[in-house]
Amino acid sequence: MSAERDIRLVFSVDVEEEGLFTGRYDSEAKGVLNVSSLSRLEFLTREFDFPLTLLCTWPVLTNADCAVQLRRWQDELNAEIGLHLHPWNTTPIRPLSTAWTPSECLSPDELAAKLKNLVAACQEVTGREPRSFRMGRFDLGPRIRDLLPAHGIQ
Repeated sequence: MSAERDIRLVFSVDVEEEGLFTGRYDSEAKGVLNVSSLSRLEFLTREFDFPLTLLCTWPVLTNADCAVQLRRWQDELNAEIGLHLHPWNTTPIRPLSTAWTPSECLSPDELAAKLKNLVAACQEVTGREPRSFRMGRFDLGPRIRDLLPAHGIQ
C-alpha cells in the first residue's frame, strides 16, 4: 500500500537588470533587454506544465516593455511575479558606494521604503500582491525578514 504525497516544486528565475557580476553595484541599471530572453523558458510551462516564479528587480518592474512581458507571463503562462530586492538601485536611492553594502547597514526606514516601493511597483504591473521574495546577493538579514510579513510575503 503506497501513501500519496503532495509534492510542491518551485522553479524561480531571477529577472534582473544587465551589468551585474562586474564587481560594481551602480544605482542606475545598465539595461533590461535580457528580459526578452525569458521566452526561451516558455517550454517549461507549455510542455511540462511547470509555472515559473519570476523574481523581479526594480529596473525590470518599472520598465514599460518588461511590464508587458511580465503580464503576459502571468496571464498566459500562469507565472507568479515576485520580488527581488537590489538595495543599490531600488528607490529611494541615496549615493552609495559602488561596492556591495549589506542591507543590515541601511537604516530601518530606508530598507522599509525600498521594500514598500518594490511591492508597489509589482502591484502596478500585476494587479496582485506579491507573495515571493528574494534579496539580492542572498542578503536575507533579520531586518528585511521582519518587514516581509506586513507585505504578505510568504
